[in-house]
Amino acid sequence: MTKNDFVRWWLQTDFGQKKPIRWDSRHQSEIWTHFDQVATAKDGTPKVMCKRCKRVFDHLQFGNGTSAMLKYMKGRGCQKGAKTPDIREFTRTAVSKIA
Repeated sequence: MTKNDFVRWWLQTDFGQKKPIRWDSRHQSEIWTHFDQVATAKDGTPKVMCKRCKRVFDHLQFGNGTSAMLKYMKGRGCQKGAKTPDIREFTRTAVSKIA
């Protein structure tokens, strides 16, 4: 799915019609190289997903911010490779990923 396809899809979801989010905004923090922006397939709730272990968190506009992402990457959860579904399985059932 391309970025434009993702945004078009997301704008049609329940969440996309109610709460604006800027998917294409520039991310200044280096931590973004370790995370993808995703959304739940069911209602479009924005999330971020760790590229290394595939764990999903609330999107920064609705969660804790980049400091929480950095703390997670440096912490034991990601280093251990927390047991999470394979990205193909996860995106097939739960999220759509921005390209």
